[in-house]
Amino acid sequence: MMNIVHGRALAKKMEESLKKARAQFDFTPGLGIILIEGDAPSASYVERKVAKARELSMGAKVLRLSHAATTEMVIEAVQEFAGDGDIDGIIVQLPLPPHIDRNKVLSAIPIEKDVDVLSPLARARFAHEEFPILPPIVSAVQYILEAYNVHTLGREVLVLGHGILVGAPLAQFMRQCGARVTVVDQPVRDLKEFTKEAQIIICGTGVPNLLLPEHVSEGVVVIDAGMQRIDGKLVGDVHPDVALHAELFTPTPGGVGPLVVSALMKNVLILARGRQHQTT
Repeated sequence: MMNIVHGRALAKKMEESLKKARAQFDFTPGLGIILIEGDAPSASYVERKVAKARELSMGAKVLRLSHAATTEMVIEAVQEFAGDGDIDGIIVQLPLPPHIDRNKVLSAIPIEKDVDVLSPLARARFAHEEFPILPPIVSAVQYILEAYNVHTLGREVLVLGHGILVGAPLAQFMRQCGARVTVVDQPVRDLKEFTKEAQIIICGTGVPNLLLPEHVSEGVVVIDAGMQRIDGKLVGDVHPDVALHAELFTPTPGGVGPLVVSALMKNVLILARGRQHQTT
């Protein structure tokens, strides 16, 4: 039986528990976002994060930097938030312009405020299951799989793409869950050679309609976590007709995306507990 994931409905369910968690704080948990101007999708995504934070009665500050900002200027912005006692989680909105050293910037995020789990130290601790939060995309996918009773132990999982935001953390998480994981991060001549045996396919390439109906087996679980804008319309990695063959399918838009923003807010609340303990 085909199940289409309604991410917004699931996000609302997650947010009900977040509102209860938020009510336990006697201060306002805060999110700090650094945005390099000039990228319209990034600006739109930041607006969504700020709106969700305020909807959950959380603080949100945005530091906007010119597209001409240097690596050092972005690091200074990170350090400003690091020293701000009202900020519990720091985001450097990706992607960054090519002239900015992404690794240096992410390395500057203090681990106790690394709400996206992107600094090398945070990623290493996540890989060893020693970090108190999950990358937002991982938390979102975990929530979906649990909501639909999808088991991963011993199953064949294919991850398309191995980027820092989607593919790499999800591949790591699936291994932690006991799945047999294959990662494809380069163009291949025949994608079907990899997809036909997969019981769960996770896409995070940003290549529109990469996964087609003829690529998948009946009853597959498909998580589409990739996105690209074409003529102003958000398009996923997976052709919509793949849903006709899937046991579970997350569409783009409206599938994983809404849950990622909610999972980010969950991380802010978890990290804010450190500040709460300091004040009690």
